Amino acid sequence: MTKIRDEIGPTKILLISLVLVIIVGAILLKLPICNKQSIKTIDSIFVATSATCVTGLTTIVPIEQFTIIGQVVLLLLIQIGGIGFMTLISIVLIMIGKKLNLSDKIIIKESLSQDSFKGLVTLLKKICIYTFIIEAIGTCVLALKFIPEFGVGKGIWMSVFHSISAFCNAGFDLLGSTSISQYSGDWIVCLTLMLLIIIGGLGFTVWDDIVEKIKNKKKFHQLTAHTKLVLLITVILLISGTLLILVFECNNEQTMENDIWRN
Repeated sequence: MTKIRDEIGPTKILLISLVLVIIVGAILLKLPICNKQSIKTIDSIFVATSATCVTGLTTIVPIEQFTIIGQVVLLLLIQIGGIGFMTLISIVLIMIGKKLNLSDKIIIKESLSQDSFKGLVTLLKKICIYTFIIEAIGTCVLALKFIPEFGVGKGIWMSVFHSISAFCNAGFDLLGSTSISQYSGDWIVCLTLMLLIIIGGLGFTVWDDIVEKIKNKKKFHQLTAHTKLVLLITVILLISGTLLILVFECNNEQTMENDIWRN
């Protein structure tokens, strides 16, 4: 098996893994147990692809189409897409005590865009910890809103789903055809989802660099060039995007004319 992986190469293995995840996901989403009503094959393939590649595009309304089992499958595809299939597999192998061989490390290095093998296993462990903590915090905050609205069971599930979806920048929701627009002006939901999206969008290596600098009480200028660039571009895009939307939409009665700032 190792010899075959070496012959194929890490890049092809990553591509093959992605395709296999999409195929398996599409098959599962096609099953009657996952659907409240029949779904076309092309739609199950499209949704599986969109969830795994975390694009947020969908040809169906998830809450109207999928049963709770289908929603779980959708969430797993989102989580796999957000973390990366090979990264997820590697984390599981490490958790059960299996040592990664050179072929595994090469594939992981490529999937995480790392320059060397140094600290690779440690980074994988940190990714697991960071992801769990951030998604758990997001779930707890969203639960403050969703549990009173949907009840304990459904409220917790809604919180978990939307926390993971936002953190992975997936764009999927279980709120129906109106999506998140029904929470326009809701500070708890909007701010929580925004922060999860931003943190998830920064990437694992950026978090690790920031956390390490904070732990070692180092200053901003000691961050890596990659981290500085990502933070700078993120801030520029957020501020410029916000201002442009505000300028062009402030008088549009269908979007922002009666928003919270004017009330």
